[in-house]
Order: sequence, then structure tokens, then C-alpha cells
Amino acid sequence: MKKTFVLFSSILILGSISNLYAQDSLKVQKALIIGADLVGPVAGLINSENSNLEAYVSYRLNFKYYITAEAGYSGYNYSQYNYDYTNEGFFIRLGTDINLLKPKTGIGNHFAGIGLKYGVSVFSQETPWLKYDNYWGTTESSVPGATTSGHFFQLSGGIKAEVLRNILLGWTVKANLLLYHGAGKANRPLYVPGMGISDGSFRPSIAFHIAWMIPLSKKGSSD
Repeated sequence: MKKTFVLFSSILILGSISNLYAQDSLKVQKALIIGADLVGPVAGLINSENSNLEAYVSYRLNFKYYITAEAGYSGYNYSQYNYDYTNEGFFIRLGTDINLLKPKTGIGNHFAGIGLKYGVSVFSQETPWLKYDNYWGTTESSVPGATTSGHFFQLSGGIKAEVLRNILLGWTVKANLLLYHGAGKANRPLYVPGMGISDGSFRPSIAFHIAWMIPLSKKGSSD
């Protein structure tokens, strides 16, 4: 069902973008774009133990460059045979989105490109139960909750298109890399809000978002 939804949405968005090639001229307004990710709430309904709420504000400088701020909340719970782990906190990502479409192919309300962002997360983590074997047998213990922070880099690529007047739909594929965390080597976080699973490598994720565009000027440009 999820794959079918993403496929259908992608066809709808790509179809909207394909109509741009009939345009001979371009007028681009500066605009404020306010959006929210739909994947997190849907996933939270399927698995109530894990949740992710995320929204963003993007300022369109011209046809190519956007300044973007993303923020949200994540709650994560994981259990296996020898430990339980909980994590929750807030995050913010700041950076730029770069439109790779050529100006002559659109009217300014469509995007297909990449994003570069720096993220900061403040979160609490706890291991309320763990079990391990040693020379004297099996021992049960816990790691008390503590608040820490994480810094990460995000590279993204995606598309969005105006499917109704000033209403945009799009999807984004993201790759995240943890740069630093303040928990120390012995307490490396299993999960970092805003980034995902932390294992020292790029971690992929996907977002499907809906947004409202607010034009800020009446006079357009072809920048």
C-alpha cells in the first residue's frame, strides 16, 4: 500500500512538471512556502510506539535558490531479546534547496533538485532494561535517562509541483550522517531525532509532503 501510494503520487507530480515544457516564458515571484511531512503521522498510526512530526518553512529567493528551515519532534522505542531502548526529542535543520530545473521550463511553482542542510537535535535517551552474560552468570541492569544533543548533515533530493493553485505536493529522499553527539563513546545514541538510526553511515529516509505557497511579490523575474 505504501509503495502504491508513493508511486501514484510520483506519477501525479511528474505529470504536473511535464506540463512545464509547454511554457515559453517564466515569471517567478518571491514566496514563502509552509509545509508538513505526511509520512510521520501515517507511520505513527501504524506503530503508535514510534512517532515523527515535521514541518518546514522555505523562502524562495529566486527560481533556483531557497532558504529552508525544518523542525519537528520524534519519539522512538526499540526492544529486542536483551534490552529496551527509548528516545524522544526535538530537532531543527537549516540549509538551502537548489532547483535544477531550467527557468524556461516552468512558471516558478515547481521544483526538482537537491537540498543541503545542517541539523541539530536535543533529546533524552534511556535503557530501562538490559540483560547480559558474564563470568558469574546473567545480570540485569539499566541505564538511566539522560539528555544530550546530536549534530548531523543531510543531503536530499526530490520534487514538488503545484497540483492546485498555491498547493504543492512532493516527495524527498534524504541521506543523513551523524557528525557529533554529546553522549560519549559508551552511550552512543541508537537514534537521533531528525536524522534516524545512528550507526556511523549515511542513513536514508523518505518524506512525502504537502505545502502551501504564499506569494510575496506581484512582480516576477526570471532569476
